[in-house]
Order: sequence, then structure tokens, then C-alpha cells
Amino acid sequence: MAAVRTFSLYKGDTLLIHLMRTLIKFFMATSKKRINISLPDDVDEALKKLAERDNVPQATEAIHLIKIALEIDEDEVWNALASRRDTKGAKFVSHKNAWA
Repeated sequence: MAAVRTFSLYKGDTLLIHLMRTLIKFFMATSKKRINISLPDDVDEALKKLAERDNVPQATEAIHLIKIALEIDEDEVWNALASRRDTKGAKFVSHKNAWA
């Protein structure tokens, strides 16, 4: 149970003060990092339609789409690296030797 401190504002009046940390944890819905972004109208409309289609809040749909975009970006980075290494005369290493 949270610690409670009391003090008197006026004679006979008592105000209960709960520790701020306890209140914040109790009332905060999430501890996830929050960001504010401005969306062009066409992107906002597309996000609304996708969220309605998937029956989820817009924020949930936005997170889903951001995760997909990050995966695609990562794939592009690995593809660029592999393309630079995949040259004529490149030395190939067997799977067994690579993971030994």
C-alpha cells in the first residue's frame, strides 16, 4: 500500500497527499514511449480506413505499419550488403563452416 502523508491547510481541514509515483502508475494506461506526428490528410485518411478495416485503434494500426516499414528497411540494408559481396570470384563458405 502506498504511503500517505497528511497536513492541515486550515484548522480542522486535512488534505490527503498520495505519493506522486503511485498516482502516475495507477492512472497511466501505458509506459510506452509516446511521439507526436503530423499526418498529411491523405495519410490520415488511409490510416483511418485501415484501422476500421482491421477493427483496431488508429495508433495500433500505425504501430503495425511502422513495424512492417522497419522490417522492409532492414531487408533493404541486408540486400545491399549481400549485393556488394556477391561478385564474380567471391569466396563461398559452406553453411557448416560458417556456423561452426
